[in-house]
Amino acid sequence: MPSRFSDAFRQAVLFMADGGASVDQIANELGCCTKTVKRIKHNYKLWQSHHAPSERPLDLLEHLLRHPSAYLEEMRSFLYDQFGVIVSALI
Repeated sequence: MPSRFSDAFRQAVLFMADGGASVDQIANELGCCTKTVKRIKHNYKLWQSHHAPSERPLDLLEHLLRHPSAYLEEMRSFLYDQFGVIVSALI
């Protein structure tokens, strides 16, 4: 699904965040919701890009198809090894 926000818009979010603007300030200034600002900032923190890589879900899906009985800890390890993502344990 194509994004409704341009790369320039996403870069503006990151520029303002880097300048110290709050999530609410960025959302008000750029005319979007706070969830959008948080998602763009989160993607940048994880992937050093303003959007997540498109191959990420397919890699996880393929792993789960190859290992359908994988324990949660094994899935957490896969995500960390493959993408450097730390998934918290559910308690």
